Amino acid sequence: MKERAIKFLKWTEKFTRTDMVYATKSGFWLMASQIFGAGASFVLAIVFAHFVSKDTLGTYRYILSIAGIASAFSLTGMNTAVIKAVAQGFPDVFKPSLISQLKWGILQFTIISSFAIYYLCNTNYLYAVSFAIVAICGPISGVANTYNAFLQGKKDFRSSATFGILSNSAYFVAVASISILYPNFVAMVAAYYLANTIANIWSCAIVLKRNPQHSPTASFSKDISYGKHISLMNFASVIASQADSVLVYHFLGPAQLAIYAFSTIIPERVKTMFNVIGIAALPKFSENIHNEEAHLAGVKRKTLQLIIFAVIIICAYCLAAPYIYKIFFPQYLSSVFYSQVYSLSLLVIAANISIPSLFARHKQKELYILSIVLPIIKIIVSVVTIAIWGIWGAIISKLFQYTLQLSMSLGFATRAK
Repeated sequence: MKERAIKFLKWTEKFTRTDMVYATKSGFWLMASQIFGAGASFVLAIVFAHFVSKDTLGTYRYILSIAGIASAFSLTGMNTAVIKAVAQGFPDVFKPSLISQLKWGILQFTIISSFAIYYLCNTNYLYAVSFAIVAICGPISGVANTYNAFLQGKKDFRSSATFGILSNSAYFVAVASISILYPNFVAMVAAYYLANTIANIWSCAIVLKRNPQHSPTASFSKDISYGKHISLMNFASVIASQADSVLVYHFLGPAQLAIYAFSTIIPERVKTMFNVIGIAALPKFSENIHNEEAHLAGVKRKTLQLIIFAVIIICAYCLAAPYIYKIFFPQYLSSVFYSQVYSLSLLVIAANISIPSLFARHKQKELYILSIVLPIIKIIVSVVTIAIWGIWGAIISKLFQYTLQLSMSLGFATRAK
């Protein structure tokens, strides 16, 4: 059966012009992890809708958004550098990357701690305790999560998926239990960060034990430097990804932030599921970038295929959304129309081909434009549109960003040297 399956996949390659055996093998395990994560998130959303008040949920999302912004000051691009280095035969970069990230994590810790001190000075002890938990756990969890990049660089997608499922299980059980038994945002933040931190440290320790690190090659400093470059590229985009939630909280309050969160929750999770395409593509592109003509043609073809696929998903979701919310999230029926319009953002999943192509080809100038200029524009647009139109402004700003991201990344990726 295995031989017949491989024969069939190879036969389909003349239509898809893609290594279908690799895509199926890697995609199966990555998609299994993402499907489990999506299912857990969906069930958790149901728990939030039925057991957590809108004000509590909005505050919880606000704290996580501030933590996300603070993570911009860490080495967020190191995972990409590790994937690339390991895929090219330099696995000993793993341990030096952890050390570099821990050093930079001090800055992230300091920034989040400043929020805890600010709220403590203003006698808002619940917020202060929440940010103290984030300050301690956030940097450590982010560093330990590098084990996943190491496994993906080795193309050990099975282990990556297994650890991902275990991590998602720990997070889901912890947060869901707290949300049902004690729906308080401080307890929810503690459950979220403690579960993630413990799961990531445990997974990282096992991966290090199974893959002893030797003295890194002379190129490791170049790989670390590349990771810092990517982190700098990510700086504005990480802030932009969370800025809308902070702005909605600031202008409209926690209850409206909860409504906005439920407007985006399903489309965002679907986009996350299709990140597996970029994860699987980066090691493959890093190995096979010498035939530029064939590479550029492949990027165009695969991007078009993903756009067509995204349109089908958008149409299906717009039809199903009213029923999904009526059955599972009756408290958030006001989010339905927002969510249907926001589903247009699913077109950006096609960028999961063009952006890994740019990383594999070291297109730093183009990546800086995508990662710094576009997010800055998005932040400026968000401030204006949210102040004027509220939730609609947040959705408009995100759709604007995704449209530019897809069109510009495709233009950059299909341009010859």
